[in-house]
Amino acid sequence: MSLSTYYEQILKEPLLTKEEELDLFLEIQDVTTSERRRQQIKDRIVRANLRFVFKKAKGYSKSDPALFEDLIAAGNEGLLVALQKYDPQSGFRFLTYAGWWVDQRILNHMAKQRIVALPIWRQQLSARIQKTIANKGEDLTFDQLKAEFPEVSEKDLRELFQTRFLTFYIEELGDDPSF
Repeated sequence: MSLSTYYEQILKEPLLTKEEELDLFLEIQDVTTSERRRQQIKDRIVRANLRFVFKKAKGYSKSDPALFEDLIAAGNEGLLVALQKYDPQSGFRFLTYAGWWVDQRILNHMAKQRIVALPIWRQQLSARIQKTIANKGEDLTFDQLKAEFPEVSEKDLRELFQTRFLTFYIEELGDDPSF
């Protein structure tokens, strides 16, 4: 299923009012409620809040479609955890409580993927270096690269390579053994 189809489907589900939400949670806690009915209520609550997860994931994904889908899945897990732990007597809306769990699951997923937000200037420099290497060939030495970017300090160029912010391989980095 495409993301646009998924989004269209979750938009069809009506949101819950504060009163409806409270009534549903109280019905879940009622001992006379059947297990089947409890599951139907939980499904309704989750479906009504999926667009919240979608919006949260979109904010974290920076429009990377592959990452976006993973973050939606992680956020949905957080929503399910929040559903199990939520206390309707707390006086807070479910989404106020669930937001923390959704964020935590998304951030955990991002940490496992080792996603790092680079400063804009580093992203731009990385793109320029990658383009230069693509145009000149992979056997470009570090000294040649340094000559191509005289405005960039050697320290910054070395840092980009040492922290693996660039996704290419340089066969020869020069004579400096500390590199």
